[in-house]
Parts: sequence; C-alpha cells; structure tokens
Amino acid sequence: MKTLCGSLPFFATLLWMAAHFAAEPSGRRHWRWSLALSCVLLATFSLVLTETLSAIDRLSWGPVFSAWVLYTILPTGFLLASRRGLDCRSELSRLWQNLKACPAWIAIVLGGTAALILLMAVATPPMNFDVQIYHMPRQIYWLMQGSVEPFTAAHSHQISMPVLSEFIGLNLLILSGGDYWHNLVQSLFLIACCGIVGLVVQTLGGSWRASWLAVLFAALVPVVFFEASNAKNDITLAFFILVPALLALRVWSGEAHASARILLLAALCAGLAIATKGTAIAYLPPAGLALAWVYLRQGAGRGLALAVVPGVALALLPATPQLLRNAEVFGSPAGPNLHHSNQSHSPKDLFNVAVRNAAGQFTCESEHWNKFLESRTRSLLAWAGCDADDPATTFDGQNFHLPYFAGLEDLAPAPAQTALLLLLPFGFFLADFRRNTGILLLFAMGLLSLVIFCAIFRWQPWQGRLLIPAYFLAAPLAGILLDHLRPRWLPMIFAALALASLRPHLIYDGQRPLFGGGSILRNEKTDQMSRMMPGRSVEIRKIVEFLRASSAKRILIDGGATEIYGLLRELHQHAPDLILLSGNAEHPGEEDAIITPAISQAGIPVPPANLNPNAPEGFLPAWIGDYYKICTRGPTNQSPIIAARFGGFLPNEELSEFWKQGSSLKKSGRITKTQHIELETISSGDLIATLEGSGKDGTRVSIQAADAILGEATIQNGRFAIQQHFHLHRETKLIISTLGEGVFWNSLLIQKK
Repeated sequence: MKTLCGSLPFFATLLWMAAHFAAEPSGRRHWRWSLALSCVLLATFSLVLTETLSAIDRLSWGPVFSAWVLYTILPTGFLLASRRGLDCRSELSRLWQNLKACPAWIAIVLGGTAALILLMAVATPPMNFDVQIYHMPRQIYWLMQGSVEPFTAAHSHQISMPVLSEFIGLNLLILSGGDYWHNLVQSLFLIACCGIVGLVVQTLGGSWRASWLAVLFAALVPVVFFEASNAKNDITLAFFILVPALLALRVWSGEAHASARILLLAALCAGLAIATKGTAIAYLPPAGLALAWVYLRQGAGRGLALAVVPGVALALLPATPQLLRNAEVFGSPAGPNLHHSNQSHSPKDLFNVAVRNAAGQFTCESEHWNKFLESRTRSLLAWAGCDADDPATTFDGQNFHLPYFAGLEDLAPAPAQTALLLLLPFGFFLADFRRNTGILLLFAMGLLSLVIFCAIFRWQPWQGRLLIPAYFLAAPLAGILLDHLRPRWLPMIFAALALASLRPHLIYDGQRPLFGGGSILRNEKTDQMSRMMPGRSVEIRKIVEFLRASSAKRILIDGGATEIYGLLRELHQHAPDLILLSGNAEHPGEEDAIITPAISQAGIPVPPANLNPNAPEGFLPAWIGDYYKICTRGPTNQSPIIAARFGGFLPNEELSEFWKQGSSLKKSGRITKTQHIELETISSGDLIATLEGSGKDGTRVSIQAADAILGEATIQNGRFAIQQHFHLHRETKLIISTLGEGVFWNSLLIQKK
C-alpha cells in the first residue's frame, strides 16, 4: 500500500494540469501548456517542501505524506469551481482532432517509442552509472538523516551537485519506501518537453505535421530515449530551458502580451534550471537575452525594468540553499566541480571543443570507421592549430578518443539528429525559413547556447547527455525543415536512420537489453543493476544476510567513486532497520560496521592478498568478497574470512582467478602426486580441515602445513578420511600429498573450529 503513495506527485500533477486547463478561457486552452505549468508547480513544490521540512527536522513520511495529500486536494477544489465553464466533450473532440493530424507512420513510431520507454521505466531500477554513484545514494543518506544538510560524503558529487531532481526523487522515496517511481519523473518531463516543442513549432507558424516531426526528432535521440526511463536530470533541465525560449517566441510573435507575469515565470524556470544541473548556465543566457530584446523591441522596457529585481531573486532563490551549503563545506558556491570547465577560452579552444563534441556523435559499431573518424578529426584540429588532447579543454585524465560501446547509454551517439542539425543553416535557402524572424530568433538562441556550452565545458567522451537541451532547442527547427523536404517520404528515411542508431543499445547488449540472457524482462532489478559487474548481485544479497544476522545497526558505507547504490538499495529494502551512513572508513564514528569497496577504481576485483589487512581502530575484518569488504566493531561471531587458491590439478590459466570466500570452503579433485592449497585470511583463527576421498588400498595420504604433517591416513576399503585442527595465520599453505596414483579427494572442508 505504501508503494502506491509514490503515485501522489504524478496524480497531483495531472490534477493541476486539468485545473490550469479549466481556468483558461475557452479559446486559449492548451493541454500541453497546462501540463508545462503543472510541471513547473511540481518542481517548485518539491523544492520548497523539502527545504522547509529539512530546516525544521520534519523530513519524514508523516509530514511529507500530509503535504502531498494537501497538494493533491487543492486542484480538485479548483476543478470543481471551474467545471461549469468546461465542456469536456468538445475539448476531448478537439484533442482527438489534433491527434488525428499526426501521420500514421509517425504515430506508430512514437507509440512504439513511448511503449518502450514506459516498459524500461517500470521494469528497470535507476541504474545509470552516475545514478548509482551519486544521484540515488544522496537520497538514501538524506532519508536516513532526515535532512538535506551535508553529510560526510565518500564522493563529493553526493553533496555538491544541484538538488532539484533528487528532491523530487527523495519525496518519492519517502512516500513509497523505494525507487519504484523514480524513472517515471523524467518520463513525465519528456512528455512535457515534447509538448513545449510542439507549441514552439506552432508559434513559429509550422504545421501539425511539423510539430509531430519535431517531437519524433527529439524522442529518438538515443541519450534522450534512455534518460527518459532513468533517474538522471538532463531532460528535466531541458524542460526548464524550453519554457523561457517558448515565452520569448510567444511575445515575439504577438501570441502573448509582454507582461511581468511572463518575465517572472521565465525567471522561476531559470532558477529551477540552475537548481537542476550546472550546465544550465550555458543554455539560459540566450533565452534571457531574447526575452530582454523582445520586451525592448515592443516598448515594454519599463515593465522589464520593474521585473528585474524580483526576476533576479526568483532566478537565484531555488538554488541558493544548495549554493550556501557548498560555500560552507567547500568554500565555493560551485563546490569542487570547477574541473569541468575549460581553463582556456580562445576562439581556437572553442573550435577545438566544438569539433570534438560533434565528432563524438558519429561513432558506430564499426571499429574501422571510429578509428578513421578519430584520425580525420585529429587532422582537422591539427590543421587549425589545435591540440586534440589539450588538457586545458579536455576532461581530467582523458585523451581525445571516440569510444563506442553497444548498450552504454551515456555514450550512445545521435548521428541522424546531429547530421540534420549541421544541415539546418541550409534551411535558410528556403523562403519560409528566411522570412520567418521567429525561426531566426530560435536558431540564434540555439547556436549561442552551443557556443557558450563549448566555451565553458571541457570535452568529455560522454558529452552527448549534456547536449540534451540543445537537441530539444533544435527540435522545432528540425521538424519544420523535415516538413519542407520533398518528396514527403524523406522524413521516413531520417526516422529509419535514427531507429538504426538505437537498435544496438536495445537488443542484446548494454545495460538494459530487451532480449537474451540479460533481458530486463527475465532478470530481477537487483540483478539488472549488476549486469556490468558479474557476481555483484549475489554478493550484495550475502552482505544483507550477514548484516541481518549480526548485531550491527549503524552501518558506515564508504563507497568512494563506485556504483554503491545497488548495495544501498538492497540494504534499505531488505534490512530496513539498519541506519545507513556515508563516511570515511579511515575515520569512523559510532558505527557498528563499515563497508568499503574491495574493488579498484577501474572496477577490477582486488584479490584478498592485495587488500589492506588493517581495519580501523576498534574494528575487525569480518567478511570479504570480490566487490565489498565488511569490518565490524569488536569480535565477530562469523568465521575467519578464507580465500583459497587451488593449484596442481587446475589448468594454469585458472590458478590466479580461482578464489572462494565464506565461512567454510569445500572443493574436490584428483590427487596425482601433490596438490597445494594456498589459504589467506584477513584475520587468524583456529580451523578444522576435513579431507575425505577414495583410492587404492594401502596408499598413504597426508595434509601438511609449513613442512609439518597435520594428519595422515592409509586408504582402507577404498576410502580415507583425515580431520585435523590447525591455526590459520595471515597466510598458510596446506599441501595434500600421496605416494600413490589415482587417489581422489572427494571433499576438502575447511571451517571454523
């Protein structure tokens, strides 16, 4: 039942949309604009509610649920008051007529796309890499501490990045008790973005067909498609960029009056954009300049001047609490994130970043093509006097390269859309483009946004997702251009190419494939989150069992820069009594247990022999796996952690990889002459080794350690058994030996004495 409480924000948004729609005069009603206003209200309410409840130490289920119930009831009252002026039958008929204007083939493609996005949003957990590293972990930690105040973060992004999308997610987490609804937030904002794109096309004088083509252009951008069913924030940001752009175009076209209300709404959206993602600083200035110019052009300078102070306040207010928290913790409102920005801003640097960003959108499955593309890009930059690996304009630790991994959603290129964008300037050879000043204004806004983006932000391999707002700004122009192409079936070619670029990431490969053994339809969500990390989901379940069986209640988790959310999610769902805290394992507080990664920054499991055997003062190592290590306070009732490598009877290539962990260890094999078992532990302990097997009567078998015979036996009636106590130190080598041939040891069981 609690899970359904997570639907409250979505249900309330629909009610507010209906209330906005009903409140408008009959001739000015637009479902798309009403949805946009309700999404602005959703974001504003989530932000204000979260900051307020956090400030008064009431960020818990009861107050949050009560607030959302009230928020849901309010539009119901407005709807009842406006119902007499609303003819539902005629409005639905008008909506149906607008939908019928969509060509059948576009309706099929968009319908299939929407169905896939919905399926992925519902069937998969939030599992993008950034989502697992900091977007979702910060919500768990906020929930645990009942506040959004900074905590001791293992990864600085968890406390320094903008917060709006995560505040919406935090409310869903508190209401539902899990992440069941998180992916649908960006699905909702994608619908709102598509609605704004269609309104922009109509404001520019485009046809209904052009509107649908513009929506098709945006929805099939691969990074848009995948983010629409994941818990990131780029589509949400794009929405808050599109609204001011639409307002500027509406005033420019005379569709709306140059009023203070429009300026304040644009300022609020700007503030929400800044509170959503730092890249907003690249996309907001062009829309702001366009609004100022349009107001001055229409002689509304006085109204513009009067709105400056409240407008600036509205633009700064949403992000101010987080900026102040950053200033307090890091000494800078931006936090420690300035390494994302270029250190040099010359025209050559701008050209360098722009060319590399564009080249990254044309990779494909052909390694030969990708190498050729990288080589040609380097040649072009060298010709222009630019260094493709310039550290001043390249993300830390990276050299310019053009990676392509089928299914890696952050790197999914958009060749069809990018090619069409590069062709947009040729659209001005068309008279309809050239004479439409609104098209010129939107083109200028989009171009200036890209120039500012490339001037501020360094090149990085996963740049495509940061360009999502740019694709949405360009979508109306692309839709109008596609509508002008002749013959009229040419947009079908574009759609086919766009779908072809999506196919490799959806079928059998990647993070969320539809088919094959890793299909999202055949695997539990916990297993899906570890698809790129074999064995991690099993290990996470073992950790949950271990902690539930222990007396530990307060768990410090030092996840570093690893995808820690999979572990946090399982602990939160299946061990809800545990208090999960972020922190530095080297400086623990009053926690009962500490979990740290047993994995390198490159994602490679570290063998126990290479792990630091030391535990923080007052803690003892208690459990270790390929991905995580647990230390508990004081003595542990668990067996010493054993890692064993079996040699002699295994193929050589397996020797360095054959590791086993657990409270007991069991293996079988054939003794030819001598086998050795290297045992390693992060704590010493008294163990029992039991060796059982079969062979020729009279043959002697022994277990040795440090050249001392621990136990021996002579095979009688075809069988033998040896049981011996021994003390396991940091490293102990056991040797099983026999003087005979064809002796089998059916089982070697090592367990705590």
